[in-house]
Amino acid sequence: MQVALPTKESYQNIKAIPAESGSAVMFSHRIIHWGSKGRKGYHTPRVAFSFATSDANFEAPYISLDHLPFPDVKLRISLVAAQMIAYWDRFQFTNSELKFFNEIFQQRK
Repeated sequence: MQVALPTKESYQNIKAIPAESGSAVMFSHRIIHWGSKGRKGYHTPRVAFSFATSDANFEAPYISLDHLPFPDVKLRISLVAAQMIAYWDRFQFTNSELKFFNEIFQQRK
């Protein structure tokens, strides 16, 4: 974050993307993004649904395409471990936990 937002003034460039109920906002994983709580007074909670797609011409896949379209359970667990590493700062994992996730990912990629 310090590279993208090096000064307090940089935060002035952050833009909200308001969305109506039932609508969708789509963007690349390469954008800095986060969710927030719903509007005060709304009775329906904010719900986020995430999925990913990729193109091997843009970025090499982390897993063999032979596993598609339905990766086995062990590979899915490996991908969950990779996501835990990707979001390490959100959950504040210990080094030993991160090492464990990496071992799981490396075994099945």
